[in-house]
Amino acid sequence: VVSMLVNYVCDKEDPRGSLQQGSNGWPTALPLAFKMANVTTSTSPEACESALRLLKDMVPTLKDDIVNAKQELGAILQNGLSAPHVKIKVATVLLVCEIVGETEKK
Repeated sequence: VVSMLVNYVCDKEDPRGSLQQGSNGWPTALPLAFKMANVTTSTSPEACESALRLLKDMVPTLKDDIVNAKQELGAILQNGLSAPHVKIKVATVLLVCEIVGETEKK
């Protein structure tokens, strides 16, 4: 549900879904998702896994913003792959695959 809302609100070609008049997008969505997806700052393994899957779902809409946040993305991927929980590792690999798939479409 959240990823569908992000897709609607952050559509650069359709400003009708904007949360603030005169602006486009949802400025706090990506920073919050990054914070929750980082194993070192997440409140629980389940929240971290869910946030990683949310980021994966946000890639088609926000790929430029996600890829441009190299430092945050790098930390999330590195910490996710070294996490002790298999579900977090799987969600991290799925995020990597989605980023690679979307950025290769250019």
